Amino acid sequence: MLVLLTKSLIFSILLSSGMIQNIHPIYISNTEIKYNSSSETYQLSVKIFADDLEKVLEKKYKENIELATDREHPKTKQYLTEYLKSNLLIYADNKDLAYTYIGHESGDKSEMFAMFIYLETKKCKKSSQIKIKNSILLKDISTQLNFISFFSSNGIKKQICRKGDETKTLN
Repeated sequence: MLVLLTKSLIFSILLSSGMIQNIHPIYISNTEIKYNSSSETYQLSVKIFADDLEKVLEKKYKENIELATDREHPKTKQYLTEYLKSNLLIYADNKDLAYTYIGHESGDKSEMFAMFIYLETKKCKKSSQIKIKNSILLKDISTQLNFISFFSSNGIKKQICRKGDETKTLN
């Protein structure tokens, strides 16, 4: 989160100073992974720009899809689940951690273009090492960056997934 805020601040300063003109948009997502000891599950939240994900889902499913609005497609949950299951994989102790789609919501006024997707793994033991493959939007947007933050007992471990480098180990 701190990295995202820092990059946003630097970008805002450069843009307002006139140093950046006519630039291409920034494509980023942020996935946070936390272990919930009371439920014995990993909880994931994915923050992503809704319009970028909409375009990819519309291309894949050949339907008009509006995310995080009152006009959402009736199959939004199914489409998001299918897309995420093939583009966001998580492992602990070399075992695939299957997860369930919990829900999604749009950002507040300060993050009105963002949406948050919530996922939860099945019950599992806490691991000191997580392996994650995050290829969200990477097949369609070559400049996409997927930030990962893993909250462990050793602090917050961070990595960035990009095209050609989608799998990271955090411990």
